[in-house]
Amino acid sequence: MSVAPTLPAEAPAGPPGLAASLGGAWDLLRTDPVGLLLPTGGCLLVDVVAAMVLREALVHGATPAAFALIGGWVARTVLGAPLRSRMLAVAARARGHRAPPWGRPLAVLGAELVVGPASLGIGGVVGAVGVLAAALVLSEGWVATASVILAIGTVAGVALALLVRACFATAGLEAAVAGASGLGSLRDAITAGPRTIAISYGLLVIGGTLTGVGALACGALLLPGYPIADLAIADRWLAERRSG
Repeated sequence: MSVAPTLPAEAPAGPPGLAASLGGAWDLLRTDPVGLLLPTGGCLLVDVVAAMVLREALVHGATPAAFALIGGWVARTVLGAPLRSRMLAVAARARGHRAPPWGRPLAVLGAELVVGPASLGIGGVVGAVGVLAAALVLSEGWVATASVILAIGTVAGVALALLVRACFATAGLEAAVAGASGLGSLRDAITAGPRTIAISYGLLVIGGTLTGVGALACGALLLPGYPIADLAIADRWLAERRSG
C-alpha cells in the first residue's frame, strides 16, 4: 500500500518589505493612474497655493506669515482629508478590498487633526531649540559651530516629525478602509506600530526624497512621486490584511 507523500504546509507570506512595497506602489499607479493621480493632484494643488500665499505673506512680516501658515495648514487638512481618503479607497479597491468609493473622509480628517499638529509641534520644538542654540553660539562669534548646530537641529526636527507620522502611518487606512473612527484609527495604528514603524519611516523618507527630486526636475516627477509613500504603506497594509 503506497502512502502519498505529505508536503509541509506553506507558512503564510508576511507583508512585503521596503523594496516590494515601493514596487507595489508603482503597480497601483499603473493599475489605476487616473483614479489615484486625480485626488493626488488636488492635494498637490492645495499645497502649491498654500506655499504661494505663505511666500507672499512673508514679505509683509511675521504676523501675516504666521496667519498664512496656520490658514494653509487648516485648508490643507480640511480639503486634503477627503482627497486622501479617496486615494486610499481607490488603492484598496484596486487590490480587491471592499471600501466606499470615497473611503470615510470625516474619520480620516479626525486622524489628521491629531497627527498633523503632533508632528509639526514636536518637530517645531526641536527645530526651535536648534535655532536658539545656534543663535547663542553665534553671539560668541563661532560661525562654523553655529552652522553645524543649526543643521543638526533642523535634521533632528524633521526626523522626529517624520517619526510621529511613521507611528500613525496606517491611521488613514484604518479610517478610510477598515472603518475605524478617527480616534480608533490612531489607536489601531499605534498598536501596529512596533512591527510597521521601521518600514513606514523608510517609505516616508523615500517618498519625501522622490517628491523633492520631482520638484527640482522642473516638476516632471512631482505628481507621480507625491503619493508614493502613502501608496507603498497602503500596499503593505493591504497585503498584511490578505495574509492575516
